[in-house]
Order: sequence, then structure tokens, then C-alpha cells
Amino acid sequence: MKRGILLTFILILGVVTISGCTEEKTTKYYDSVDVSFQYPVDWTISEELTIEGDGVSGEIQTWHLLDGESFEDYVNLTKPASQYIQKEGLVDIEGHEIYQVEAFYDGIHYYQSYFPEKDGKVTSILLKASEGVNAIEGYHLILKTFSEHF
Repeated sequence: MKRGILLTFILILGVVTISGCTEEKTTKYYDSVDVSFQYPVDWTISEELTIEGDGVSGEIQTWHLLDGESFEDYVNLTKPASQYIQKEGLVDIEGHEIYQVEAFYDGIHYYQSYFPEKDGKVTSILLKASEGVNAIEGYHLILKTFSEHF
């Protein structure tokens, strides 16, 4: 009896050890009804579409435009104050033009991207990274895979 338990334990230990020797994943994939994208393995994405990582936080929002409200109205309403903006304008992400704003304020880098209006909705992704944290690679990964839906 003890020998059987010992053999089972050794077998399980061997499987766990071998599975740990496989190539380590560097990205995860988020998929829901409305949105899917890849993101760095050391970040977490909650069901409310908030982004958390070491020195990194952010959110993904979808805004339903009101009658008479435009894409530009939404961007101007939600982007950082102009004195903190370092760069803004249209950028090409995998063949899709999105409006991107980069700002810096109080030791925090802000990266905000606005996807074009689709079905009366505007989607934006905001990432905040502490000074000295290089989060841009992970942010571009999210943008690249997210843009496939637009």
C-alpha cells in the first residue's frame, strides 16, 4: 500500500517537473464577447478590463457616443491636460489608424489610445506606468492584438 502511494507520488512529481521544463510563456490572451487581446504574462486583466502589473495600471473603456457627440469630442473630454502632453496624433497600428496621446505628470507616464468610432462607440485604452518602468512593449502588444477588431 505504502509502495503504491510512493510510486504515485513519484509519478506525479515527475510529470510536474517535466511540465515545468517546457518553454515559459511571455504573454497571456484575454478573450470576452466584446474584446480580445494579448498582454504580458506578469500583468493581470480583471473582468472590469482594468490592467495591473508591477508599476503599471490602466483600463479599457468603451464610450457610447450621445446624439451630436463626435469622436473628437470624446478625445478632448478624456485626454490629459495639454500642459502634460508630450506627443499626440494619429499612429498606425497593424494597418489601423488610432489616435494616441502620451503624457507625463507627477512621475507617471500616461499612454492613451483611442480607436475609431464603430457602431456609435469609441474605445480607449489608458495605461499608466511609474517613472522608470518600461511598459511600452506590453502596451503595444495590447494595441496590436486589440486593433484586429477594428
